[in-house]
Amino acid sequence: MYFIELILTRKCNQSCFYCTTHSKGSKEVDIDFLKYALDQLPDETGVELTGGEIGLINNIDEVYQTVRKHKKIKHIMVLSNGLMRLRGTDWLNEVEYWEHLIYEIDGRRIVKFYDELDLDQDHRYVIVTTKNTIQSLMENWDYFDDMGMFRENFFYKLMNHKSQYKIDEYFDDLCEFYLKIGDVYFQRMLIHYYAKKMFQKSMYDDSKKLCQKYSPNPFIDFETKKLGHCAINVNQSIKVDFNKDNLIDLVYGKLSENDYCKKCYTFDNGKNRSMLNNRSYKQ
Repeated sequence: MYFIELILTRKCNQSCFYCTTHSKGSKEVDIDFLKYALDQLPDETGVELTGGEIGLINNIDEVYQTVRKHKKIKHIMVLSNGLMRLRGTDWLNEVEYWEHLIYEIDGRRIVKFYDELDLDQDHRYVIVTTKNTIQSLMENWDYFDDMGMFRENFFYKLMNHKSQYKIDEYFDDLCEFYLKIGDVYFQRMLIHYYAKKMFQKSMYDDSKKLCQKYSPNPFIDFETKKLGHCAINVNQSIKVDFNKDNLIDLVYGKLSENDYCKKCYTFDNGKNRSMLNNRSYKQ
């Protein structure tokens, strides 16, 4: 299954210091362009509906129904800061729904965007690993462990170079944290980062070359109608006009790397490479 992020808007009602994606943005999605974009995708594609904050989009219900009914879409993931749940969206139980409801963790205090929303164990949550959050979790490990903060429905997102907030300041704490929760995926990324920073090992370079060719985080920016190589940093990613030819080039690793790729360390060399074996989308 191929995966691509649909950045439906850049508009957000929050301004997190560790994010550069938010802007004034649009509250309407061009449905005609959405239908065109979906038609160009490979068969059995998984999409993420994201932003900005998609809870601000006036026609988000029409967007969802358009995506859900499209024959090429096999899986839908939705990311919101909680506004989608707050507005009472009735189709969230039909999708893979993730919330970035937690701004950060300060001591034992969980700082949320909306205090009226509870941390429901039936939902999945993204927690960005800022320095304050990681140190708070480590200092109060038993307390948060009893709360269930380290269960599978909590995803701890590694900080990256899209902000000015550098993990070098608390790298040892991050390593200890991911070892304690047993997250192999992030342990691997930290090892890659450490190998590059300390030794420039060929293991890192070889894996990086795969990621630069077959990005695990391609995206379509619906405000600019551009196709992007990597949503880890939308602003610095390679971007080209969205059309079928450019999408094929992206799938087959023909978009070249840029300077940001040389600095990024949050990569996965496995996702989306299986697309090459999908006979329904050959050149």
